[in-house]
Amino acid sequence: MIYSTTTGHGTPLVLLHGFCETHHIWDNLGSSISSFYRVITLDLPGFGDSDPLPENVKSIQQVADIVVEELERLGVKHALFVGHSLGGYVAIDIASRNQSMVKGLVLINSNIFADSPEKKLTRDKIIRFIKKHSAQRFIIQFIEDLFYDKKASLATYNNVKQMAMACTEASLVHYTQIMRDRPDNSEWITQGRLPTLVIAGRHDTIVPLTVSQEMIGMIPIGYGKVLDNCGHMAMCEKPNECHNSIVKFVSEYLEVNI
Repeated sequence: MIYSTTTGHGTPLVLLHGFCETHHIWDNLGSSISSFYRVITLDLPGFGDSDPLPENVKSIQQVADIVVEELERLGVKHALFVGHSLGGYVAIDIASRNQSMVKGLVLINSNIFADSPEKKLTRDKIIRFIKKHSAQRFIIQFIEDLFYDKKASLATYNNVKQMAMACTEASLVHYTQIMRDRPDNSEWITQGRLPTLVIAGRHDTIVPLTVSQEMIGMIPIGYGKVLDNCGHMAMCEKPNECHNSIVKFVSEYLEVNI
């Protein structure tokens, strides 16, 4: 079972959370944009109130299929997909294989490239660390690296930390393997005609600015927005800027077509 929520009316927006998160990561942004759109949030399998990720699921493609099945159950025929980090990977895969469903992409602190060999080694180290120590010990350090200035958004930081602490070791290891092995989508996105908005943090240590800038330069339709004084949690650190960017993007590229 996949847990999902639906609020608002109008153009449908599907919000997909990132690693160590749940649908609650969108509470502030989702509430503000639901005044304009039909907002659908869900917990990816293995997170929040959704069932655990099945052991036979080994790829981003299989996670995406589970999400599509839930959206079809909800009667979603087409939507703008907004994905944060891991959620962006899932959104990109859905778009590449279900083009009639995805009318546009918003990638927040995410990227279209496969992991580099160095990044794959880092993922392997994370897996070993979690298994040797604990999921909670990993999360304490992981959350520290997500925010540019946690003191400036301390309440949000604490909420994200609490959310992450509820994640199981099995889910963290499983998803780390899936992210490590995901395919490269740079060729697909440059050849496609899908409107895309990239929202990046200037001080993101997970998806460096150079990677975001390279990706922005490859988008055939759409543009990028780089947020100052922002790390890997743009929708939490800069909610107003994210809201305005998404509303502007939808009005420019999508409202006529959805």
